[in-house]
Amino acid sequence: MQPPCALCNNGIRHLLFQEFSTGLLPTIMPDMSVTVESLEHFYHESELGCHVRKALGHEIGKMWPDLRRYDIVGVGYAGPVLSAVDTCNSRIVNLLPCSQPPPEIHPAMVLSTVVVTEMLWPLPTSFAERMVVVHGLEMSSNPSGFMKECWRVLAPEGRIAIVVANRTGLWARSPSTPFGAGNAFTVAGVKKLLEESRFELTATRASLFSPPEIYGRHLEKAQRLDQLGNLPVARYVGGVSILEARKRVFAKLRPGLGKAVQSGFELLQRVGTPKPEPASGR
Repeated sequence: MQPPCALCNNGIRHLLFQEFSTGLLPTIMPDMSVTVESLEHFYHESELGCHVRKALGHEIGKMWPDLRRYDIVGVGYAGPVLSAVDTCNSRIVNLLPCSQPPPEIHPAMVLSTVVVTEMLWPLPTSFAERMVVVHGLEMSSNPSGFMKECWRVLAPEGRIAIVVANRTGLWARSPSTPFGAGNAFTVAGVKKLLEESRFELTATRASLFSPPEIYGRHLEKAQRLDQLGNLPVARYVGGVSILEARKRVFAKLRPGLGKAVQSGFELLQRVGTPKPEPASGR
C-alpha cells in the first residue's frame, strides 16, 4: 500500500473543494447496499481486498505505463487502486459520490477525497487528463448522467478507465466483495454506454479469474490464473472488466459555413460541362 504521505502530497486539491463537500449528509452510496465503511474494510483490512487492489492497479499500470505529472481523477472508490500505481508527481482527486460524508476515511485517502453528489462534481470542465472509475458506474442510479459528467470533467483526448464487475462472471454474484453490489455490466453494455456518451472505446482488459472464495484458500493458484489476462479471450471470462476509452470532441461548424459550401457547389453547377469545338481551318 502506498504510504499515506504520498497521497497526502497529491491530494492538496481537496482543500480547494472542501467547501463543496460540506452538508451533503448516509454513507450508503446511491441505491446500493454497499457502504463506504465496507469498502474501507475490504480494501484496507482484508487479504482478498489487498490482492484485488494490487491486481487492478497492475492492469491500470499496464494500460497506462506512465502516469507521472498528470491530473488524475478517481471516481467511486478508486483511491486504493490508484495507490497501487506509480502516480509520482501527479495531482489526484478522489470523488466519492454518496449522500453523506463517511464518519472516517482511511488516512491514505483523507486529504485527496471529496464527497460529492452523483452528477454534480466541483471540478472545472476538461480538468483531468486521466480518470479511473471503480465502484462508480455500477453504483450509479443514472448511468447515462454519470457518464456525461465523466465526459465533462475529462480533458479532450483524455483517457478514462472503467472498472466494473463482469455480469457473466462469478464476482458479480458473490456477496463477499463489493463487486457483488450494484448493477453488473457486460462489456457490450459498457461499450454502448460509452458510445452514447461520446467516448471511443480503445482497449478492454480483464482481471480476477478465480472465484473470490478461492483467493483466501489458494492465493498462489489464483494469482497464477490471473495471468490469463494476457490472452485474447480473457475479457469474456474475467470476474472484473476494465475498459479504456478516449474522450471525443468534434469541431463545431462556423455559422454560415454550410451555406457557403453549398453556394460553391451551385456555382460549379451553373458553369456546366464544357463542349468541345472543332479546330479552326478544318
